[in-house]
Amino acid sequence: MKKVACYFGGRTQFGGAERRIGRIMNQVAKSDIEVQFIFKLYEPMEEICRTYEHVIGEKLNIKMVGFQHGFEIIRYMLVERFDSVFYTDAYLGMIPFFVGAKLAKSETVLLQVNTYASVGQFKSLANELEFKMVARLSNRIDCLYPSSVARFRMFYPHKNITVTPCPFTNTELYAPASKTRAIVFAGRWVEGKNVDLFVRAMLRIQDELYKEGYKIYVCGEAKENSLSQTVRRLIATCKYNELFELPGFVDSKDYLPWAEVFLSLQVINNYPSQSLLEAISCGCYIIASDEGDTGLLVKDEYGELCKLEEKDIAEKMLNYIRKTKQEKELAICDSRKFAISHFMIDKSVEHYVNMINGVI
Repeated sequence: MKKVACYFGGRTQFGGAERRIGRIMNQVAKSDIEVQFIFKLYEPMEEICRTYEHVIGEKLNIKMVGFQHGFEIIRYMLVERFDSVFYTDAYLGMIPFFVGAKLAKSETVLLQVNTYASVGQFKSLANELEFKMVARLSNRIDCLYPSSVARFRMFYPHKNITVTPCPFTNTELYAPASKTRAIVFAGRWVEGKNVDLFVRAMLRIQDELYKEGYKIYVCGEAKENSLSQTVRRLIATCKYNELFELPGFVDSKDYLPWAEVFLSLQVINNYPSQSLLEAISCGCYIIASDEGDTGLLVKDEYGELCKLEEKDIAEKMLNYIRKTKQEKELAICDSRKFAISHFMIDKSVEHYVNMINGVI
């Protein structure tokens, strides 16, 4: 039996990578492959396991292992001697896992899921050097973004570079409910997600939105920093107290099914944002920034691509609210149809199994 391991930081607030890879690996573990998730613990192990069970939505087939210190991870990797190991990009916390895998002579797979790294942008020179070292020493690089494959093949011409096929989400869990006049933004309040740009664009057309009975939900983490203060200050200028609501960090399945419109305004790439996939599956109308591979997911029948400009975002929003009831209902149907016909996990699972078995 093949043994594989995947590393994640041991926290309970998951991003898209944890949600996506968790579901893929849980399916992989149903075949003749043993899968372990290894964590450097920052929160209690029991809470992390509960969160994964909730996100995956079925019986856990993955063995979960957590450690307090990096040297414990290295020692564990040397004892277990996994056939293949997977990790998402390069950062300080994953280095013990990576070193342990190299010492154990495991097949190392870099899952390139970071939008900034995919286009060669890094927070610092140290981050850039760390990423390039890990990429060069990995046996394989598997890209999440189709548009980044050519770039990596240029920099690493002798390395096996592949792309994960077919983005997916749980179309049973994320399905349309009775729609209300709700506009949703969901994401971390960090630079690059453009939560402040979203609020400015909505304020630009606040009279029209209020008149038509819409409510705006600015979901996501709202830690007290300069961006959070900016967003709250902007919302305080709204003429209508009830127009905006700040629910904080939420489970998207509690909001997206009954929302009419979802906005995704990332700077580099919306593909394949888990929140965006979930919104499409829930039959939302999509307004998304025209960046990277986003056009592969957002089609004219149920959405529009926009520039990262207040005026253009506001105009796209007005285009939607001026649609007839029948046009809006048709957009819900078209969005849901696209999800049902495209968002299938099977091809991603097959791709991972093939990587583990060394057949691609």
